[in-house]
Amino acid sequence: AAAALSLYQDKRIDSAEQVLENFTRLSGFWGGSNDLLLKIYLSGGQYAKAENLIYESKALDTHQFTEKAARIIMARGDNQGALNMLMAHRPEFLSNQDYYTLLASLHYKTGDFNRSVYWYRQLLSVDHQSARLWLGLAVSLDNLNQVDDALQAFSYVRLHANNQPAIKHYINERQLA
Repeated sequence: AAAALSLYQDKRIDSAEQVLENFTRLSGFWGGSNDLLLKIYLSGGQYAKAENLIYESKALDTHQFTEKAARIIMARGDNQGALNMLMAHRPEFLSNQDYYTLLASLHYKTGDFNRSVYWYRQLLSVDHQSARLWLGLAVSLDNLNQVDDALQAFSYVRLHANNQPAIKHYINERQLA
């Protein structure tokens, strides 16, 4: 799994995909390797492989399966369909933060910025130092024209965006705007 991650980070996607496919065949559980393989499949438009990966997993509970399936639907361009799927199967909040992060993101992508803000704030109440969550909150607030709150959230993104120059550049542009 570590070798595959290194290959992926070195932009050797095909090699990483092969290593991960071999590893996940041997493994009986869902873990970070499966998540990375799903990400590779979705970024490459390999939706059938992504679907097979989640359908063949014996370790995903209903909510994990729903979250992964929603990611596939979203990758196919149906944000509303993915949102509808997540809204129909909402699990307990504290132990399913990836689920709710995706839910907040989909609310944003479908233009429901108020619901997006709500979920990002809920998530930040649990993980206050996540630059990704702060960024989601900031852009949602920005779209609601809540300028002061958005600027404050962008400041938190900058504070927690450790060595992520692309995020810091984006923040600078939004704050200037």
